[in-house]
Amino acid sequence: MNKILNHLKENWVRHGFETLVVTVGILGAFALNNWNDQTKKNTLEVETLREIQLSLKSNLEHINGIADNMKKDVSKLKTLVIHLQTRKPYVDSLEELFYYPYRGHIIIVNKSAYEMLENRGIDIISNIELRSKIVDHYNYRLKTMELFGEAERALLDDFRNYYQTKVVPNYDDLFVGHTGREYPRTFAYDYEEILNDITLINKLKWRISRLDLAADRLDNTWATSTQALENEIGEWLKNK
Repeated sequence: MNKILNHLKENWVRHGFETLVVTVGILGAFALNNWNDQTKKNTLEVETLREIQLSLKSNLEHINGIADNMKKDVSKLKTLVIHLQTRKPYVDSLEELFYYPYRGHIIIVNKSAYEMLENRGIDIISNIELRSKIVDHYNYRLKTMELFGEAERALLDDFRNYYQTKVVPNYDDLFVGHTGREYPRTFAYDYEEILNDITLINKLKWRISRLDLAADRLDNTWATSTQALENEIGEWLKNK
């Protein structure tokens, strides 16, 4: 009887130890698998935020470049208006100044990194506040900027419809503008008529005011918010 009990005891101890080893192995495998999954998620989160940061830098450069060009256009337009209002004689430099009222500015948002974030899942960003700011920036702030740009181009098209009845661009005679690109020299149909056209002068002043407004909003609304978000993501990445 004692031999039977001792045999059973030995079997229970051996089986218990084997069960413990198997259980620890399974739990260890689960833990390792979870650790690997979390490591992959953390790596993907960092990569995604770096891509978002680069996208923001690209957008910021574009916004600053457009705002700078608008300010330069304003300077050219003011020179043109002063020349016309003071009834100065026709000079060759007007062939360049007459072109600038035509110029439009296309505001484009680089969304590739944000679209990648959406495909990967917004929840990949673990910081809820940062996640919310990124979504708000792309879906509201930059979207508003795009819509503003579209509205300004529609207004410019209306202005062009009137302006082209006064001047004509010659695409065979080009000059290099302040952007480094070539633009057509533009000639007045009747310079004396333009000097007496109060409507044209007022429309040119209106064009100046719209460019001033657009440059100000680009600088103080969209560039500022883009820079702030880029900085915040940069600080988050430093702590990773």
